[in-house]
Amino acid sequence: NLTYKNATKETKSSAKRYARNNCDYSFKALEKIVPEALNSVSLEQIRRYARRSWRFMDAYRKGLT
Repeated sequence: NLTYKNATKETKSSAKRYARNNCDYSFKALEKIVPEALNSVSLEQIRRYARRSWRFMDAYRKGLT
């Protein structure tokens, strides 16, 4: 499902942004920060990303550009 893929991509981007801002890029630090980064994206944010993706898909289906 395209909505799921787009929401997943945006969630991954948010987690990646968190990791970049909070890591010194040593392997030890990455092991610690990756779970934190994934948990930093709230369920509310994930739902917002999914709704946004759905709205874009709906607009394309309706022929809006």
